Amino acid sequence: METDCLSPQVNLHAIDDVCLRLFDRWCECRELLPLSYLLHVWPISDAQAHRLRKMQDTVDELLTSNRATLTQRDAAELHLLKAHLESFA
Repeated sequence: METDCLSPQVNLHAIDDVCLRLFDRWCECRELLPLSYLLHVWPISDAQAHRLRKMQDTVDELLTSNRATLTQRDAAELHLLKAHLESFA
């Protein structure tokens, strides 16, 4: 499914779905550092540019600064989240 063709509301739903999966997994595993990053920018209620930029910056920071502590599954989810966020640009 291409994210470029989706409406902003559908993309927000997709973003929320990815964040919820990360939230559940990081709570279950007590991964406090990535969880604190996520909670700083989520939940997101609308597609305001500054909120999306802040979330995208946070995802980038997690992917670069915390690469060693992320599982492959978490990294894949973060890349998916990043793709959804870039669809708003």
